[in-house]
Amino acid sequence: VHSNAFNFMSFILNQVDPRTGQYTCAISLPELKANNLCGPVVPLPLNFNPLNTPDSGFGKGWNLRQSQFNTTNRRMLTLYTGESFKVNPGANGVEIPEKKIDSFHFHDLGNQRYRVEHKSGLVEVLARVQGDIALPVQMLSPQGHSVSLEYVAFGTGPLLSSIRNADGTPLLTLVRSTNWLDITLFPGSAYEALFRLNIVGGETQSLVLPTDDQASWRFGYASKEGL
Repeated sequence: VHSNAFNFMSFILNQVDPRTGQYTCAISLPELKANNLCGPVVPLPLNFNPLNTPDSGFGKGWNLRQSQFNTTNRRMLTLYTGESFKVNPGANGVEIPEKKIDSFHFHDLGNQRYRVEHKSGLVEVLARVQGDIALPVQMLSPQGHSVSLEYVAFGTGPLLSSIRNADGTPLLTLVRSTNWLDITLFPGSAYEALFRLNIVGGETQSLVLPTDDQASWRFGYASKEGL
């Protein structure tokens, strides 16, 4: 759903949004500080949106919020911040009439590759990995340090499978099975941390934290008009 009502911070908090009447939930997993703290810092926001009905790997309604660009006629750009914009062809490449604040720049690099430059200095390179959606395949810090992102096929779309430092060491791995999704931060290191999503019938029932007592967040759902 394309609406600028979603381009407000209050929409991505854990509450009912007053403009849309929808309940959303956001869980911030620990940020990945890459390349021996040289950057970039990779945010990992896990969000629930009732309009996101398919199971894209995290359970129905849940997704890891990443920047993405729909390369079809819709030409919708969604940022990891939660904002979404319509991208139109322009004299200098692309135009985004809805962008009122100059918080990012978007460039078409050709060959189905795109570049998003954020005001924070973070740069994302997007590419088509499956279907018509371009997803980040590389992130760069203002100093030029980079991480690479890899994907596997899940259902009808791609699912993030790993994030790696510039030297190839893994920062994050994701493994999806029928009834669970394992998110492992800093795998193989002394700081390894495992978060497990228990998914039953396509619904995420709990998020188990990396604690000795297997503490968890638990979620309940009600069906309303197919959502």
